[in-house]
Amino acid sequence: PNYSFSISNSVNFKNITFYMLVNSIQGGNHSYVGDNSATRNANAPFTSFTDRFNIQDIPYWTPTRSSNEYPRINYNPTLPHFILEDRSFVRIQDISLSYTFNKGLVGTNNNLRLYASAKNLHTFTKWTGYDPENRTSLTGFPLMKSYTIGLDLKF
Repeated sequence: PNYSFSISNSVNFKNITFYMLVNSIQGGNHSYVGDNSATRNANAPFTSFTDRFNIQDIPYWTPTRSSNEYPRINYNPTLPHFILEDRSFVRIQDISLSYTFNKGLVGTNNNLRLYASAKNLHTFTKWTGYDPENRTSLTGFPLMKSYTIGLDLKF
């Protein structure tokens, strides 16, 4: 890739804390590409994900729709080849929001904090596979999103 960056910020206002982390990898001039044959061609060699894609609703090439984005649905080349796509992305990696109650609310010196957090909320990318950080769509899995709500009580 040409460059990668992460930026985080934590904002506190009275008893509320907001935290956010954004992660990105950006390529250029075809320097950060990956094989995405499985999402572009249902007949790609070793493709085992055809049950996970709606291959009937993909705008495949037809004589009346001459697009070079997807090969025809029964495309089976004599020599297998890659279908390369740019894997650049910007991802909202972590977000958390917490509220710390005033000391002594539960006891004399106790701290009580209520929080909610989310990981991997959204990835902005033109990559049509599961995860642009994974090199290929043939062995990749979707990036897991997680949501957490919690209560932190310190004695």
